[in-house]
Amino acid sequence: MRLMVELPREILDVDVRLVGIDPPIWRRLEVPTYHTLDELHQMLRVLLGGPPEPFHAFYWRRRIFCPINPEWSAEEIGRAEDSREIRLCDLAIPPGEQLTFKDASEEWPVLVEVVSWGRRRRRSPVCTAGERATPPSTIDVASHYAELLTVLATPPALRGPDEEVWEVSPDFDPERFNRNLFNALLRRWGDRAI
Repeated sequence: MRLMVELPREILDVDVRLVGIDPPIWRRLEVPTYHTLDELHQMLRVLLGGPPEPFHAFYWRRRIFCPINPEWSAEEIGRAEDSREIRLCDLAIPPGEQLTFKDASEEWPVLVEVVSWGRRRRRSPVCTAGERATPPSTIDVASHYAELLTVLATPPALRGPDEEVWEVSPDFDPERFNRNLFNALLRRWGDRAI
């Protein structure tokens, strides 16, 4: 016989933004609160680009959440808490407060602002809104993305010979946002028994 534990029925409605990008790249995400911070990290990588990094960290108030390596010493762990064990419902972050998320490169910090808590209406996390395309994987910092937008806005015939050219898909449109694609990718985090 399989024991089923009832999952929390709340969702967390969050506004997610890449820091240092203008015009802003943002997503609105409703995520069931039984998910861990590590799973939220994976969802953010889907929404904002890039593969999940093995090391990442969330910062909230004076707390740090990251995957803890069992081989770390107590000094290396410091005050960090394991993001694989902390569920969103365990934190009870009030609306209006923000977590800061960084991955190993720390080149694309992300602000995750709690908009509200509510009753769960869906089985999976869902992206309810957003604007602009995820930066291409060949762009590693916000300043390079700003330069890319300037180059893309300049007709090819008017570009100088020394203007840097990044390898981006010819059909890359910085204004394109496909919510349906993101939601198809988020479905893998549907209801689960714990």
